[in-house]
Amino acid sequence: MTPATPLLEVRGLTKRFGAQPALEDVSLAIAPGEVHAVAGENGAGKSTLMAILTGALTADEGALLWEGRPVSLPDVRAAQALGISMVHQEPQLVPSLGVAENICLGRLPHRLGAARLVDRTALRAAAQAALDTLRVGVPLSAAVREIGVAQRQLVAIARALHFGARLIILDEPTSSLSLDEVEALFATLRRLRGSGTALVYISHRLEELRAIADRVTVLRDGRVVATAPMTEMTQGALIAAMSGRELAADLQAGPPPPGTEPVLRVGGLSQSSRVHGVSLEVREGEVVGLAGLMGSGRSRTLRAIFGADRRDAGTVEVRTAGGWHPVRDVAGAIALGMGLVPEDRRALGLVLTASVLDNIGLRTPRGARRWGFLRARAIREVALAAMARLRIKARGVEAPVRTL
Repeated sequence: MTPATPLLEVRGLTKRFGAQPALEDVSLAIAPGEVHAVAGENGAGKSTLMAILTGALTADEGALLWEGRPVSLPDVRAAQALGISMVHQEPQLVPSLGVAENICLGRLPHRLGAARLVDRTALRAAAQAALDTLRVGVPLSAAVREIGVAQRQLVAIARALHFGARLIILDEPTSSLSLDEVEALFATLRRLRGSGTALVYISHRLEELRAIADRVTVLRDGRVVATAPMTEMTQGALIAAMSGRELAADLQAGPPPPGTEPVLRVGGLSQSSRVHGVSLEVREGEVVGLAGLMGSGRSRTLRAIFGADRRDAGTVEVRTAGGWHPVRDVAGAIALGMGLVPEDRRALGLVLTASVLDNIGLRTPRGARRWGFLRARAIREVALAAMARLRIKARGVEAPVRTL
């Protein structure tokens, strides 16, 4: 491999699911010792591209070159053997096994002999070495189900390091990390970059891309629309490339328009030992940010507002045309026009085995019930309208949510 040869080169990748194109003529190159960001809105094709690069999917057209040589990745093991590993946004771990076993799973050290028994001492040493690289302290003997979400993410990253990958793909790796943990992760990534490891970094947090990435490739509607050094890509240009439109002036931060009235009113909300006396108002057309470190009570506050968790004190009210109404439980919140998108969408927000149609129709739309029976056509029309409005990319309304 010459100094100018990319570690991994993608040429003209195309992937279709039925008649729906997920990727079209995608090309990019990743150099050794480079942090290469891949940006794009939901449905842009990032997940499909990463699935092909890790052997989980096969492209319909195009080629992959590793150190200048054409390669085939029929499965995930082939990609790992080549030197490609991926850290998923939702850690792919076994909850009942310990931290050490999860880090080494798939490459367990064993003793000599026909029985090939696991070498527990070597296993713990290898797992500890991976965690030491991250400079984090996670108890090796703890079952994964007993540790927090942030620690699970770190265990997954340590597992990729244990496999000794030369190219590591990180999909939203900081989504469950605190600021200190993010900084520790970035320090580790910079050390890996300095040692020649190539990194593909996927995140919706644009400030993270600017902090860690050397170059960025932007996908939109399954196509590459831009590739440039990160220092040459302004924030506005990056957003425009991702969305295909300039950031609307009415989405800029600022006070709500004059004369707008509150539609949500929260007073003195307290819940358990995490939420204490939270009061806020949300006005028509206003976006209110709720900031705080992990564990500060953001998610608990939202769940208490929505009625999903018990409140110890406080009031939640929603204004409708008929005046102010209290929110006492989830059913009441939904009836008053509220919705909650939970932090863990897969576990709490979706039925993964059900279709897009069934998930959208879980809350029966107005006009979709007659004489006690559901009107399938009406629910389908609502689902199609929602897919178009929210630009949900799927093979169709019957596609299982887990395939998105």
